[in-house]
Amino acid sequence: MRMFISFVIFVSYVTTWVAAATDTAFAKSSYENFDSRTQKLIQKTNYDSWLKKNRKTFDINYKTDIPKEFDARQYFFNCANVIGDVKDQGNCASSWAVAVASTFTDRLCIATNGTFTQNLSAQNLMSCGDDEKSGCNGGSAFKAWEFITGKGIVTGGNFDSNEGCQPYKNRPCDHYGDRGMT
Repeated sequence: MRMFISFVIFVSYVTTWVAAATDTAFAKSSYENFDSRTQKLIQKTNYDSWLKKNRKTFDINYKTDIPKEFDARQYFFNCANVIGDVKDQGNCASSWAVAVASTFTDRLCIATNGTFTQNLSAQNLMSCGDDEKSGCNGGSAFKAWEFITGKGIVTGGNFDSNEGCQPYKNRPCDHYGDRGMT
């Protein structure tokens, strides 16, 4: 089964970079290799056993007023800098590790009312996690979350930051222009 049926061309309003078949930035990872790795990852992850664990769920019959918008940086102002810190994974399929480490960092800051503001290490998940040390080859966010809750994680900052115990080792992508995201 093909995970991705079509090639999507996306033009970012922040830069002039366009994803295209002629782009050489990701030449080492062709669509076929990516699709094959994704299928293997999905096949080796036992989602059923993970989902059967005692997890909190949302009761659709529960009546509550959900706000039209919510900015966690305003609500958890002691953690605004932590929550608002956007990571750059560079040319590395590490979104699974970056997302989990960032989410856990945010939650730890919130749980400590802003007394813990260090970044947790995505690199630690990539190098030492239970997902067969997947690194830049993609990995399972489920397994990364279980690794942190079961074994812990060290601190670590962005590339070349010398922050924490194990900073991120991959160089960020080049970003052109001074237009920030709004």
